[in-house]
Amino acid sequence: MQAHPGKYLVLALSVYALGAPRGALAIDTPLSQNPAAMAISHGECANALDLVKRDIGSNNSQSVFIAGRMLDEGLCVKKDSVVATTFYARAAAMGDSSAQLDYAAKIGLGEGAAQDYANAGSQCRAAGLDPQKQLSDYALGYVCTVRAVTSRMLRESLPANTFQKTAGARARLEFNPVAGKMTVRASTPVTEGEPGVGSRIALPLVNIQKEVQKAWVKAVEKAAKPDAAQLQDQVVEVVLDLDLTMEQSANQARRQAASEDIRTLQTWDTIHTPMPTQPN
Repeated sequence: MQAHPGKYLVLALSVYALGAPRGALAIDTPLSQNPAAMAISHGECANALDLVKRDIGSNNSQSVFIAGRMLDEGLCVKKDSVVATTFYARAAAMGDSSAQLDYAAKIGLGEGAAQDYANAGSQCRAAGLDPQKQLSDYALGYVCTVRAVTSRMLRESLPANTFQKTAGARARLEFNPVAGKMTVRASTPVTEGEPGVGSRIALPLVNIQKEVQKAWVKAVEKAAKPDAAQLQDQVVEVVLDLDLTMEQSANQARRQAASEDIRTLQTWDTIHTPMPTQPN
């Protein structure tokens, strides 16, 4: 069913410091409470790999997701966005909503899976987005793909101290896929820097609106151009995942991955599992 133009549709996880939007999902266990994620955040790569490998063996869905995120962003391991899809797929099949959204984006991008916005939309819907089916699977898949790519780009580029509280950071925006217009509406509070010259007003450390705009444009360019006839002329509210828990020591973690002989996730027997079946 196509919704009337201008009607808002929420495609978001619950938002730290922004309030929970209509139809939002509950957030999985925060990354800040996962020992492997915290080890990555402190640049303790060998410890992080041991913890992730152990927990994957016990079928911990969040750790399987973390393995995918490590590969996708090159955190403590050699970056491999295609192999990351295998981990996202497995964690998605186990019910991890963050993994379901990232797996959907992989399908939308055609990384490690056949490019298919309709299939990506089905995966996003399985994660709990657009339960009233106001968007077609195709349109939902396109928006979810751009959302995930934007989120990843920002997690990789933003300074670790961008937000006053790194764990659970989010940004909320509105997007019309037909018009191609995107507007940033809110975000987790940004850390303040020093006051400007001749002013007592502290300036934000990062202009988050500007950074989100730049990343969104790049994400739209990276995603496969959608078939306009399959999009809805409707304002969609999207929440970006900007939780920088694992990226706090990203530069150090990436240096270790490049310089040390660390066991890579790609060699683990635990990744050799069937891809999950597609939702009906």
